[in-house]
Amino acid sequence: MPETADLGFVMLQTVTGMCAGLGYVALFGLLTVRIQRRGRAPGRVVWALQAVGKRSLSCYLAQSVLVAPLLSAWGLGLGAHLGSAGAAAIAVAVWLVILVGACALERAGRRGPAEVLLRRLSYPRARVGATA
Repeated sequence: MPETADLGFVMLQTVTGMCAGLGYVALFGLLTVRIQRRGRAPGRVVWALQAVGKRSLSCYLAQSVLVAPLLSAWGLGLGAHLGSAGAAAIAVAVWLVILVGACALERAGRRGPAEVLLRRLSYPRARVGATA
C-alpha cells in the first residue's frame, strides 16, 4: 500500500490533472473563437492543425501504431534506453510525420482512412431492392 504522502500526491495529481484538462479545453476554445473572428483565411499553422483535427481518429491511431513499436520491449525497445526527453523527442518526431501526412490528405481533399472506415461501418450503403 502506498505511503500517505504518496497517496496524497497521487490524489493531488488526479485533481489538478482534471482541472488542467478543462483549462486546456477552454483555452483552445477561446483561441478558436479569436481565430474565427479575424475573418481571414487561417495561417499555415492553423491550417495544418485543422488538417490533423479533421483526421483526428486516423492521427491518433497512426501515433499508436508508430510509437508503440519504437518504444515498447516487443519492438525496438527504445523506451528502456531513453529518458523522458528522448521519448518526448520521438513523440514529437512521430507527430510531425503524422502532421505532414494529414496535410497531404488535406491538399488532396481526402478524409483519413479511419474516418472513411468508420463512416462505412456506421452508414452502410443500402442494397438495391432492399425495403426499409
